[in-house]
Amino acid sequence: MNILHATTDPDLLTRLREMLGGSARADIAVGYFFISGFDAVADQFARLDNVRVLVGRTDRHVLEEVALGIQQADALRSRIDADSIVQRSRRSELAQRSVAGIAEGVSQLPQSSDSEGTVQRLRDMIAEKRVEVRAYLRGTLHAKAYLCWYDNHPEPGSAIVGSSNFTLAGFEGNTELNVRVTGDAEMRELGRWFDDLWKDSEDIGDALLAELNRSWALAQTPPYHVYLKALYELYNDEVRGGALPLRPTELANFQVDAVSRALAMVDAHGGCYVGDVVGLGKTYVGAELLRQIRQTYPQDGPPLILCPARLRPMWERVNEQFGLGAAVVSHSMIAAPPQIEFDEEFGRYIDAEPAGRGVVLQEQYANRGAVLVDEAHNFRNVNMRSEGLRAYLDTGDHKVVLLSATPQNLGPRDIYRQLRLFLDETEHGLNIEPLGLEAYFRCAEEWHKHRAEYENYTEAYREWEEGDRKGAPPIPPNAPSVPRADIEQVLTPVFIRRRRKD
Repeated sequence: MNILHATTDPDLLTRLREMLGGSARADIAVGYFFISGFDAVADQFARLDNVRVLVGRTDRHVLEEVALGIQQADALRSRIDADSIVQRSRRSELAQRSVAGIAEGVSQLPQSSDSEGTVQRLRDMIAEKRVEVRAYLRGTLHAKAYLCWYDNHPEPGSAIVGSSNFTLAGFEGNTELNVRVTGDAEMRELGRWFDDLWKDSEDIGDALLAELNRSWALAQTPPYHVYLKALYELYNDEVRGGALPLRPTELANFQVDAVSRALAMVDAHGGCYVGDVVGLGKTYVGAELLRQIRQTYPQDGPPLILCPARLRPMWERVNEQFGLGAAVVSHSMIAAPPQIEFDEEFGRYIDAEPAGRGVVLQEQYANRGAVLVDEAHNFRNVNMRSEGLRAYLDTGDHKVVLLSATPQNLGPRDIYRQLRLFLDETEHGLNIEPLGLEAYFRCAEEWHKHRAEYENYTEAYREWEEGDRKGAPPIPPNAPSVPRADIEQVLTPVFIRRRRKD
């Protein structure tokens, strides 16, 4: 079988391993070279006298995504607009991009002993000059060719030519198609073609060797540096501190930081929750945030502010102070939209009368943009008021800002019902397990229940030990420790929570 892909018998990877295993040398020309591809044929490379690898021009955003240990070749979809003539001053820069592309692939590998061993083998082969790597810089290298050269054989060698890059996804992707090439004339022409490209390429072996030595797999990284890297990954958005669209009003620095963080959350998730305690100026943070959102999304219309009736005069003043042009509506005025009922007399569906007096938001404020909800915990329960707000938010692409000093009153489900005002049940972009918001918060409720029972149990045991003897049995010596969880920490992509430092 000379037609090769992931489902032929033998498949592409099996045939390539067989060909490499019977060869003395190999020449490989591919657009992308990733460590996953090397890992798939590393044992065969180890038996060869020499391997020349020619890679195309790449940029630093070419990454190999890891999912369950399988490298997904998103890089195959990347295209680079390269000039056919390369200025001498740019050759070093373009060569380094190819090195960086391979290094990025290493950085995305699962941090396991197997991955570490694979990187070590590639580093050793490059250091021993058994594997040579060059970058072709005169344009995008679209070719994918694997040339295997024999010694002491009637034929000079054989090759695989097709669409598969040097990645695991390229070897095992069902959409790839390749053909096995044999014959003296064919191999001579392929060899001449490869040699011409090889001579016109840039050696990146030393630079790649340096990158591999700096990688997580080989570098001796102090634990403190690992700690700093973890902090950076968690809080790099805050460290960078992106500029706000408008010059902020006179706020304290920590309030400006909160606005910047919240605006990034709104951009990513369509909303945010500012859960600061009393005294940190949530009102001014929220007002400034509405002002910035109005500038960022000018087509959305002026904002809508929902607050308790007692806070309405205060919000009217802030609305004027910040020039928001917002409508201010008290929570108690929100009414659910009329339900649809079937009228048997007329034989059709009609809008029923509203259940009570109030404002149906989508009727009165259909063209409003961002919605700010102060004292958002008032919407933790399912009632006519919360249904009215939810119905309004479902009618358009409203950015949502929730403010409260007490997001959770009775339990985790309080937070769930508030976040559902702007987060989808599953398409929310949060790194949680289980994926569904309701399932996640149900687990959180179970954990809180377990923690309360455990604390009651240990308190009773303490009193029993002190002689009160209320009848609580002793805790078994092998009782498991109680796990700890922090909902707010998991929800940091949409949740700002700070406490005063008195």
